Amino acid sequence: MLPSRAASIWVWKLSSSASTAGVISGVLRLARCAGVTVTHPARAKHAASPAATRAVFMRLTLPQTEPWGKRVPRVVVGGFFGIMRGGLDAQQQPRVVVIDGPAGAGKSTIARELARRLGLSMLDTGAIYRTLALAASRAGVDWRDEAGLAALCEDFPIAFESGSDAQRVLLSGEDVSEEIRTEPISAGASVVSAHPAVRARLLGIQRKLGEAGCVAEGRDMGTVVFPDATHKFFVTASPLVRATRRRDERLARGDHDVPSVDAVRRDIEARDLRDRTRDAAPLTQAEDAVLVDTSAMGPEAVIEHMLALVLGSNI
Repeated sequence: MLPSRAASIWVWKLSSSASTAGVISGVLRLARCAGVTVTHPARAKHAASPAATRAVFMRLTLPQTEPWGKRVPRVVVGGFFGIMRGGLDAQQQPRVVVIDGPAGAGKSTIARELARRLGLSMLDTGAIYRTLALAASRAGVDWRDEAGLAALCEDFPIAFESGSDAQRVLLSGEDVSEEIRTEPISAGASVVSAHPAVRARLLGIQRKLGEAGCVAEGRDMGTVVFPDATHKFFVTASPLVRATRRRDERLARGDHDVPSVDAVRRDIEARDLRDRTRDAAPLTQAEDAVLVDTSAMGPEAVIEHMLALVLGSNI
């Protein structure tokens, strides 16, 4: 039976090898099973002692229960949950999980949910190149103009903002999340991302966005952008499966004149070839990355598999 009055719950984790994110994830799993709703995550410093230098606080709301165990749907109870970890642990590098792979493998969906469950930000590097393609189109810069594109990368005004249901991409403060997902801009992203000067200029931006820890997805996250990432995955699927998924996504968005699966598959295979054979940071699996084939797996199964691998190394 869940408590029907406010309570404070503290879990202390003072081992230098302990993972705050790992403990949080485990407790939240138990919380979900118990019907606990977690809201308003916030980070705070704690200077009570040298051995406890960082704390993560979350507000918990617990559903009220009747004496016989019948749960009332109204949420009426609040409490605080915190996790402390030792000073040595506070000095460890931020957790960076990278997910590389070809177009249509489900990287964005997986990365978004994995980031949410780990309490990390998501870095969608594909969105960066898409936004650059959009900015170039608006500025009249040809996608094949490497020098012109490199100039646009100087002080590139891109930002990511977490929304209630999805991450928003901002260009000079304007929400371009939907516009950068159109097929013309997707094609442009493939072209602009092949330029060595562009990738070099955007490298610093990507690392800056992920310096506090993140789940990053793209083509060269584990090989170039975050070669020292704490966890690396290479997510793929058969061309036919990826083409079917990509076509279904476009239909769900209400796109008109969506090509056949075979036509989408040919486009995907052509993009795979460009990504794998380009001179700058070609698409390849990092030597220490875990291969995950999603051809016969749903998103939830993939996420659970990857989450177990990420958290398992910290138990």
